[in-house]
Amino acid sequence: MSGQPAVSIPDDRAFASFKAECLCEDGWTSTYSKHGITVWSQDVDNSVHKIKCRMVCKDVSADTMYDVLHDTEYRRNWDKNVIRDL
Repeated sequence: MSGQPAVSIPDDRAFASFKAECLCEDGWTSTYSKHGITVWSQDVDNSVHKIKCRMVCKDVSADTMYDVLHDTEYRRNWDKNVIRDL
């Protein structure tokens, strides 16, 4: 083994947990809310600061939004923060 941690593929239970965290506002502080964009933050400990966002896009389907955010090649055209593959 290469010493790398094993990667597990999320199952339905993992997705349900992720979805519940996305929808829950308990323990989150709303830090921005304007023009259909809401941002929350949560301090987990001194070294981890989590954020989550919700954005309303009336003219864009969920499928298209998913594809735009997850297509790394296309995203490099507009997102300067995409990490290049090693």
